[in-house]
Amino acid sequence: MMKFFIKTFGCQMNQADSAYLSGRLIEAGYRKIENAEEAQIIIFNTCGVRQHAEERLFQNLKALRPLKKKKPGLIIGLIGCVPVLHRETLFRSFPQLNFLAGPESLSLVPDLISRSKNEEQIAIFDSTLPPALNLPLKGRGEAGVNISAFLPIVTGCDNFCSYCVVPYTRGKEKSRPIKEVLKEAEKMAENGVKEIILLGQNVNSYQAENKISFPKLLSQIAELPGILRLGFMTSHPKDVSPELFKTIAAHSNIYRHLHLPLQSGSDSILNTMNRGYTAAHYLQKIKEAGEIIPGLTLTSDIIVGFPGETEDDFEKTLAVVKDAEFDDLFAFKYSDRPKTKAEKIEDKIPEKIKEERLAQLWKLQDGISLKKNLETKGKSFEVLLLTESRKKPGFLLGKTENEKKILLSENTNLVGSLIRAQVTSVDRRLLYGQT
Repeated sequence: MMKFFIKTFGCQMNQADSAYLSGRLIEAGYRKIENAEEAQIIIFNTCGVRQHAEERLFQNLKALRPLKKKKPGLIIGLIGCVPVLHRETLFRSFPQLNFLAGPESLSLVPDLISRSKNEEQIAIFDSTLPPALNLPLKGRGEAGVNISAFLPIVTGCDNFCSYCVVPYTRGKEKSRPIKEVLKEAEKMAENGVKEIILLGQNVNSYQAENKISFPKLLSQIAELPGILRLGFMTSHPKDVSPELFKTIAAHSNIYRHLHLPLQSGSDSILNTMNRGYTAAHYLQKIKEAGEIIPGLTLTSDIIVGFPGETEDDFEKTLAVVKDAEFDDLFAFKYSDRPKTKAEKIEDKIPEKIKEERLAQLWKLQDGISLKKNLETKGKSFEVLLLTESRKKPGFLLGKTENEKKILLSENTNLVGSLIRAQVTSVDRRLLYGQT
């Protein structure tokens, strides 16, 4: 039984893909391990959204050269977005590679591994098969019970934001049939899953064959027995609707949380990014959501240093962040990506200025995040206990009903349970509580 190791870079969709591929390889007779040095097959699931992720990947690939010399039969593969972006040139840069596969070719990886045993170098970027999606599990409880799972409902993207490679790496937007999604969610619940996170580049674009919208799908999954918590990501600000907000408010097991990427607070930059909304439109959307959904928490994405971003543009972003008071952010420096329109914009921002702006943004957000967490002190929440804390032995990590992470000193037998807990202290990133 050959042993395989998978390292995942990037987003939750990549994590779901890795979980799916692990299942396929186990079904094919391979054994999953957590130590790359003991593996006969090493697979990197790659992210091409930011340059930093690529650089980390390439460093990891270089680090494998001594291991490949030591174990000539070692099979090394790249899957995901980076192979689609760079294609066979990766074989020239990294001759230790055996195979490349795009996100829609995951079901063919067992065959690629078999052919790699003959020391072939093979690349498959497209597939006539449907997207490789199955039971993608992300977390395990004390007894190996799967507590939390990712469930992709939409693959690809048709928005073509000027900085984003996803339409080029994952293809056109495709919604999964509603019967397939519901069957998979039911199967997860039967297998002990308590938390399901629906995934898509833009979940709001979900459109089943019988014109079932995303809010209707969300409602149907929420009503399945056994699902204690239901979340989703990512939403696009131009597409979120009062129907979605009302659906969240109507179901106690849907997280009172929205991840709604802003990207910039400048209308000029948003237009160049091809985002399809203005800062005022964005603020109106979150105001409306807050009025409909009690206890709503809000997180967002921001890119600093987009080509052409002036100091005034950046100040407008800071102004929106102050106004919105996000519970947290995912903020990054802009980096050129192959095939995108933004790559061709000449007015690039110097790295030093990008770093200064990012530091300024984080200083602002750190204060807001701490303030928002302090507002929870003394309050009680219903908490789903998800897993043991890796960093704090003896504590369990859970999520409140508005998806804030909380640490509690509880018996590990309670993993997968809903309990009532009071917040006793906080820091910038976490709540701490007791029952």
